[in-house]
Amino acid sequence: MSTVHVSRSGWAAITLVGALPWLIVVWLLGRPPSPPLPTAAQASPAATASAKAAALPARDDYVLGAPGPWGRIRSTRILIEPPADFIPTYFSTPQPLRWTFPGFTPAQLDSLWDQARLSSEQRAALSGPAHCAVEPAGIVVAPPASLVLGLSPEARAIIYAVLARFPQNIPQREPFRSRVEMVDEWLDGEAIPPAVVALTRRLLYRRETNFLLSDHDLVLPHFNSSSDRVAYIKTLARKSALLAELVIPRASAAEIEPISRYWSHGRRTKDIGPILESLAQRPHGGTLDLVHLLPPFARNLLYTYPVSTGADSDNSRDCHWTSFNFFNPRPDERFLDVSHVLRVLAQDYYLASGSPMMGDLLLFIDERGQGIHSCVYIADNIVFTKNGASFSIPWLLANLENVVAFYSLNGPVEVRRYRLR
Repeated sequence: MSTVHVSRSGWAAITLVGALPWLIVVWLLGRPPSPPLPTAAQASPAATASAKAAALPARDDYVLGAPGPWGRIRSTRILIEPPADFIPTYFSTPQPLRWTFPGFTPAQLDSLWDQARLSSEQRAALSGPAHCAVEPAGIVVAPPASLVLGLSPEARAIIYAVLARFPQNIPQREPFRSRVEMVDEWLDGEAIPPAVVALTRRLLYRRETNFLLSDHDLVLPHFNSSSDRVAYIKTLARKSALLAELVIPRASAAEIEPISRYWSHGRRTKDIGPILESLAQRPHGGTLDLVHLLPPFARNLLYTYPVSTGADSDNSRDCHWTSFNFFNPRPDERFLDVSHVLRVLAQDYYLASGSPMMGDLLLFIDERGQGIHSCVYIADNIVFTKNGASFSIPWLLANLENVVAFYSLNGPVEVRRYRLR
């Protein structure tokens, strides 16, 4: 998968309300997809300066990206976690286990148990009257905690992939997650004793490049105080983000000019040109954090969490509000309204081709044709994004492929690139 206390059923409603209107997007703008985004631009006037950047002193914890019209970027990963008072009480209080299968028949459920290779004892426990009920909307299973603890990672992944299709199953639809290679860092910290780390690892399951956790409710009783439980949830809510720097070598003004032109986007040349030229005049060049190259709206939000005002509109400041306000000096609150988002997308943007540019809007379309996410292209396949409307989700920089993987957990997505007219 907030200072506002929202029930899991409430989150389900938000998910449905947010997804349905995007069906209209596909009807309005169902055009051929744009070509795949290149990882670097073709040779440009900035090539000489970009090549020189590789000769600057390396930093062990930074990775140097591909050269392009943006110059050269180096980046490293950080984990950012929400403040303790942003963790809803509901999430730090153990909840009963409940699996909902809308529209399922007993035969379909048996088939799922077959796919998960459940034992006869496990199947009997799940189908008994104490744990399984047929309701008008489908079948509801209240699995015993011991059975859930005993599931293999493979069985858990198969069953939870099905549960994630339905908004009633928020723990599976919006699981805690970590990139596979960062799981040790994700679970590292004073908030998680070794025994709890071991239990948490036992409950992880893998999907693509992520480890997921949906059964934190089984872990919470192992803490003695509510503050310890909040600290655990705060740790699980950590998000991987990029810290990125533009590397500027010693270069002439002519070599720096195209890099400056890329970052100014024809709007802020007087603001960006002087600082880049200043760095290029130093004996060994220098670096500049990308936050200084973003428009004011994005610069003010990057690496921060939303502040609740108590208004119902707070939870609408999602990816679309973020993406469509990117170039605005002040946020346009009309982008809280999905209908306004659709009008602006249809009237003010066009489907782009060729090399991506800073400020291009990326729209993620799932296999059902629904627009499920938007973010803004920055450079070198780095995007500015808010991966959800929750108050526990920060604004951050991320690699595009990681955001695609994040939104592909429930099926493949297509990325379409739009540009302001």
